[in-house]
Amino acid sequence: YTRSNQQQETIYTEEKLTKGIEFLAQQGLYPLAFEVPHDAISQQGYEVISRHVSSLFGQVQLSDHTWKTAGAPPLVTKPDMLHGMTLYPQQSVEPASDEEGSNILTEQKIQSIQHLQSAAIGLSYDVESGITGLQNLMTQMDAIPSSEWLDLKKTKQTVQTPHVQIKTSGDGHIHVEQSNRAETTTVKRSGMENMLRILTVVVMLFIAAFAFYTLYLRLTMKKRIFKERKLGG
Repeated sequence: YTRSNQQQETIYTEEKLTKGIEFLAQQGLYPLAFEVPHDAISQQGYEVISRHVSSLFGQVQLSDHTWKTAGAPPLVTKPDMLHGMTLYPQQSVEPASDEEGSNILTEQKIQSIQHLQSAAIGLSYDVESGITGLQNLMTQMDAIPSSEWLDLKKTKQTVQTPHVQIKTSGDGHIHVEQSNRAETTTVKRSGMENMLRILTVVVMLFIAAFAFYTLYLRLTMKKRIFKERKLGG
């Protein structure tokens, strides 16, 4: 089944990445890495991603047989299976909730990683949990001894498509090159939009016909008055 859909997967992944990167660049937003949605993609997908980005965030799907086998080491690594991409890991540390038990569990997980030299802790926060939970999580992270936040702009990264190249050389600045090409986009209109367009055309035709008929009546009225005056004169 997977082999029969490999070509379609390549086309889909390539298109999504290219359009996503170029659209963000057009808005002045410059991505420096990529995170696979739900950490689920095939080995072929990682190969396609490696053509566009130099780094991944999250965990790695370890088998093409199921998306459930995913993981990441507690260090910044460069696994062979990622075709040269650097992996910034996301550990299985859930955001701290308002419940005391969840806070203690989160701290225990962080402490289990902390004793490793050069360990990296990556977290994914659900925005639906609200700002309070995020603030609590940030406070927890700041309290980890001898830790510092990673500024990706101070690392070497490359994100590219045929028309956009985004690079960092480690100096804290983002360098962007975009080709001056005309964007051709096809907008798919909904059924309601199409009906409104048709209705607008019909109304315009009625207005044009009414204006033409009014002009015709004025001209014929002038001719009629002229004839009557001539006959009466």
